[in-house]
Amino acid sequence: MRALHETRRAYYGSGHHCFLLVNSLNASKTLLEMLRNYDVEHVFGLPGETTLPWYKEWLDYPDIKHVMARDERSAAFMADGYARFSFKPGLCEAPSVGSTHVLPGVAEAYKGSLPMIFFTSDIPLHLETQNMLTGLDQTSMFKGITKESITVTNPDQIPHTVRRAFRLATTGKPGPIHIRLPYDVLQGETVNPRLYAQKDFTSYPGHRPVAATGKIMEALKLLGEAESPVFVCGQGVLYSQAWNDVVALAEYFAAPVGTTINGKGSFPENHPLSLGVIGA
Repeated sequence: MRALHETRRAYYGSGHHCFLLVNSLNASKTLLEMLRNYDVEHVFGLPGETTLPWYKEWLDYPDIKHVMARDERSAAFMADGYARFSFKPGLCEAPSVGSTHVLPGVAEAYKGSLPMIFFTSDIPLHLETQNMLTGLDQTSMFKGITKESITVTNPDQIPHTVRRAFRLATTGKPGPIHIRLPYDVLQGETVNPRLYAQKDFTSYPGHRPVAATGKIMEALKLLGEAESPVFVCGQGVLYSQAWNDVVALAEYFAAPVGTTINGKGSFPENHPLSLGVIGA
């Protein structure tokens, strides 16, 4: 790794927090350090002029593999597929000129409640009203199909922004988070960055929501009293990795199980109680 701007550095770690303390660090390196701390192994995307500062520093982080896509649409759908099978947020990136192309993949992740974090670089924001090439209001474009769209206006925001993105993407109703990184911010310096990661949110579900005990008992009572119970499972079973629990519950109540299209795979279709995919 190339030398940091300041040589004083130390690692601190305990419990769920592990972080690197430095006096000053290039903003693009700060971003990469945060991704490394969140155990990110793959990012899908392709380069553009506004992303070059990030790509320059990426050479020092071979453990974070950049997967080149044919275009930004492909990168977004690659991140979608990665998230579905890895149970980690899917990450992709696009330059400002290609930011409009990620819309289909982001919309799919939003409607499918899939955790995704996507980065778009941008021109320096103060040049947006001067009709600089590739500049546009990305925040307005994405806010309707994301849980949150965050514009980083100061390099010191990067560690907190990454932590917030992973936390929001993986908790509650999962979904995509947009991080907008202007070119001049990527070239800047972070001062005394707090590079710790909240490890609970490196995968999903980050914090599993739990129903009230009374409601659980009420549901079990209804199942116990039902003459011919039937289960219909959606993709929530897959996202929660609860397929074994569904099998155990279905066998206990001798209940046939069907799945939605998006829930396909949440119950083995060669099981005697399987109804296969039902509905549209």
